[in-house]
Amino acid sequence: MSGRWVKPPLSGPQISQPRQKNLITTFIQKPSIESVLFAVMEMGDTSTGTLIRALRDLHKNDSIYTYGVTDNSSGDISLYKPGRKNGLLIDAKQAKRELPPPFKTEASLPGHAIHHKFVITNFNRSTARVWCGSSNLALGGEKENGDNLICIKDQDVATAFAIEAMRLTDHYNYRSVREPDIGPPNQEPKKLDDTGAWVNKFFDPDDIRFVEREVLA
Repeated sequence: MSGRWVKPPLSGPQISQPRQKNLITTFIQKPSIESVLFAVMEMGDTSTGTLIRALRDLHKNDSIYTYGVTDNSSGDISLYKPGRKNGLLIDAKQAKRELPPPFKTEASLPGHAIHHKFVITNFNRSTARVWCGSSNLALGGEKENGDNLICIKDQDVATAFAIEAMRLTDHYNYRSVREPDIGPPNQEPKKLDDTGAWVNKFFDPDDIRFVEREVLA
């Protein structure tokens, strides 16, 4: 341990976290925002402040591309459904799809599936931003823990965070969709669709995969 603490040099305005969260809430609702992706550990009804509620409501707005995952959404879940443009909000703790061998059995361990705390906007634009840190994005942490929250304005960094948000959301969306025909170990393995029909959703204007294709283009 260092013999003395050295205050690190900081640049830019320093904003109190409660005010910063309110600014983020306002920011993600701006007309200029085309995409919001996030992974936030706790988004239940007991979370205080405006930001968590705003993130939970984002999937209802099909005019932007939203993709998010949490450990607790108090039952507010939006899974991918073909022919629907609503964003995704996945509760990872509720993702209990049975898996085929050899992944069928999982260890039952205490802890979190999602312990991340970050929000990304317009990740593939020059205006990209990432908010991240130890903060749970609710107000309690500032009062009890002295959490930190920073804003990063860098497209490359935002893209890296966006990839992680999409990876987690896709994984737990898959785990949340029940499929009755997984079957025994000797069942014939499933095959990829070789008809080409799988691309149709990416060209259906009423499907979020169409929105995703345009955002990622």
